[in-house]
Parts: sequence; structure tokens; C-alpha cells
Amino acid sequence: KVGLKLGKENLYRWIRKFGFGSFTGCILAGEQSGLLFTPYSKKWSAVTLPNISYGQGIGVTGLQLINAYSSIANGGLLLEPVVIKELIDEDGKVLWSYQPRVIRRVITEDVANQVKNMLLKVVEYGTGKLAQVQGYNVCGKTGTAQKIDPLTRKYSKSKYISSFCGFLPYENPQIVILVVLDEPETNYWASEVACPVFSNIAKEAMNYLNIPQKEKNYALTKLTY
Repeated sequence: KVGLKLGKENLYRWIRKFGFGSFTGCILAGEQSGLLFTPYSKKWSAVTLPNISYGQGIGVTGLQLINAYSSIANGGLLLEPVVIKELIDEDGKVLWSYQPRVIRRVITEDVANQVKNMLLKVVEYGTGKLAQVQGYNVCGKTGTAQKIDPLTRKYSKSKYISSFCGFLPYENPQIVILVVLDEPETNYWASEVACPVFSNIAKEAMNYLNIPQKEKNYALTKLTY
């Protein structure tokens, strides 16, 4: 319903604002721009709008997804991703260090905080419960996507990609983690197979980064619909 209310032009514009359908600017060789048809492409049909609204008819890279989630964690700012934090010579002198570069503001800080609250509640009460990390407030969302069957060129009813993308801590996000399972064998629901992996990785990351545990706090902004 949200997609239909936005219309194809507005939906496409917002998808592009979050960085989907284009290169991130990262220096990684072989980066792909993903798959996103323009509203006036011959491949955009009557069902494309509702399909994209719930995640079909579009292809994104892991880096694009992480960058989009980072923009929410960053208060609405989309940053250029990098793979090198700094260069240090043999004497320990820093020759070069990364300075964040803002690509653009995607959404206002208030809207970003509202989305953070929604993602928090997904983990607290929704499909992301198994992504919880004791002592930390986690924001994130599950994804259970059908794969294309190369023989029929239609969505498969037996092959899936299960994923969970999230960030923590809620109060002051320090890390975004994406877990992707390609064709899990025993169970394909992301809530049951991807979330526990995220939880384990996030727990170790918090220990490694020495980020202290905090009491639960849900009140960055009032959640409204």
C-alpha cells in the first residue's frame, strides 16, 4: 500500500537516494550497481511497483544494503564507504587516515530516528528476536527472498536467500552487520537461521570494540504512524 501510495516515480527516486541502482563510490574492484529498472523502462510492468515494494523485481549488493542501513544509523546521512581506515608506516606514523565523506542527506534526522525505532521493535517484538544481544539494543530487519530458477526464469519455491541486516547499539550505533545465507538447507526463514548468526557476530564485535553494555532505552523519538 505504501508503494502504491508513493507511485512509481517517487518510489524509484527514494530507492536511488538510498544508493540502490548505482555504485557506492568504494574502491573495491568488481563492484556492481545492482539491478533496478527505471519507471519508464520497457521492463517496468504493471506488477513492478508492488513487487519492488516488498523486495522482488530488484537486485542489490551487500555493500549497498549496509550503506543504506548506515545512513539510518548516521541520522539520515549517506556516506561513501571505504575499506582502508588508515595507512601506517613501519615506525607507527600515520601517513593517511580516513575522513568521512557525505554523499548526501537521504532523510531528516527525525525520520531516521523513527525508522531506528521501528527497526528496534523488529528485534524486540518481531521477526528479529533471535538477533538480540544481551546488554545491547539492536536495530535490524530480516529478509527471506526467493531466488530465480535458472531453468524456468521464475521465482523458485524451494531456493531462498535468508538475511538479516542490523546495527548496534541503538543509542549510539557503532557497527552495521549483514548476514546472508545462500540456500540454507534445514530452514529458510531468516528469523530462525540468519538472526542467531547475527547475534553471535554482534556479541563478539561488541567485546572486540570494547563497547560497554547499557540499559534499555527506547525513547530517541516517539514512534508514530
